[in-house]
Amino acid sequence: MNPFLLTLAILHSGDALTTGTALARGGVERNPALPQSATWNVAMQAAETSGEIFLLSRLNRKHPKIAKAIALSAMSVEGFAVIHNVRTLQQR
Repeated sequence: MNPFLLTLAILHSGDALTTGTALARGGVERNPALPQSATWNVAMQAAETSGEIFLLSRLNRKHPKIAKAIALSAMSVEGFAVIHNVRTLQQR
């Protein structure tokens, strides 16, 4: 499970970095649950990542297959967000 959690943390970091860069260049955060400030966006991403890792670690103790499936789903979402952000930055 640790490689899944590490990958998830890296993808969240990539999302926070690319979103922060886009916001600094005049972009807009499309997720209404996240703030438009780069600093607050990074803080929210850090809190979300910590919570996901904690919950997935706990879930993995009794339900490892479910935890891995959720981790893979979360990695897919974050991977899509990073790819979208990079493409948006390339257009600016």
